[in-house]
Amino acid sequence: MKLILATLCCLLTGLAATAAEQVFVTYDSQGRPIYSDRPLSPQSKPLDIRTRPTDPEQVAAVEAELAAAEAQRRQRAADEQLVAGLSEDEAARRLEQCNRAREQAATYSTAQRLYEDLADGGRRYLTDEELERARESSRQAVIRHCTPR
Repeated sequence: MKLILATLCCLLTGLAATAAEQVFVTYDSQGRPIYSDRPLSPQSKPLDIRTRPTDPEQVAAVEAELAAAEAQRRQRAADEQLVAGLSEDEAARRLEQCNRAREQAATYSTAQRLYEDLADGGRRYLTDEELERARESSRQAVIRHCTPR
């Protein structure tokens, strides 16, 4: 939600800066201001509004920060649900298993090639079929270890 609001604010700020080169204010008979992009009467006065373009890198950084914070919040909530009602030792064991499974799934999902270490110190790279099976196995491990029982 915060990510959507931050993005919306940045977009509206950027649109306002590009759309309004000059802003005039006119007051009606009750003294309420009316803003316009052109003078509405001889009493209209131009406003001095300073704008600057939005920095896309800064917006992206803020969005990434908000997304990371939301992911952490969801992670904490999932972890709390996972260990609810368990003994302290059992809860720690379940969290450790869950975290290992999540790390492995993240590694497997982003790795282009995976390998297994050989006894002689060499590597054997997995075939595409073996890689897909390993990815599916890691996803199943996350479900098995990170779903509350």
